[in-house]
Amino acid sequence: MVDEEKYSKHEVAFAHEVARRRELRGWTLQQMADALRREGVEYASAMTVSRTEKLNRPARMNEALAYGRIFGSTVNELTSGAEVDHEIVMANEIAAMALDYSQTVLRSVQRAHQNWAAAIQLRDTLHKYPAQELSSEQLERRDHAVAQLNRVIELDLMSEMSRAWEEAPR
Repeated sequence: MVDEEKYSKHEVAFAHEVARRRELRGWTLQQMADALRREGVEYASAMTVSRTEKLNRPARMNEALAYGRIFGSTVNELTSGAEVDHEIVMANEIAAMALDYSQTVLRSVQRAHQNWAAAIQLRDTLHKYPAQELSSEQLERRDHAVAQLNRVIELDLMSEMSRAWEEAPR
């Protein structure tokens, strides 16, 4: 057990609060370390995060500021413990998670659209080869590939996503 007496109330509150917020997001120690590195704390590791959360080491100022940016909070909010309006903190945390999720969805939609466009281009390229220049085996493979690509193209991903968006509960 760590002797919390040797740390200030702010250091103790900070350690507990960053651990609570990391766990609320469902992040591992490694994911937290990765986020810290993206915020400029080059030396951050899962061990650094663990030791900070367990009060085995005090957080450095650059780390405290990085945690604040990651969690959308000020260092004061991360260190003030009971003085923080936890409903505001929770709302900020949920907003940050929603932003992370929406960015992930957006990247997935962009990749799906790129793949859909690539399927059209590939199908059109396959149609450029005249049937009379292909062996029966090549023609069969081409026709099978074109049929598969047409199934992908006919999915009309953008319309499907628009329909799903309209039907989504609000």
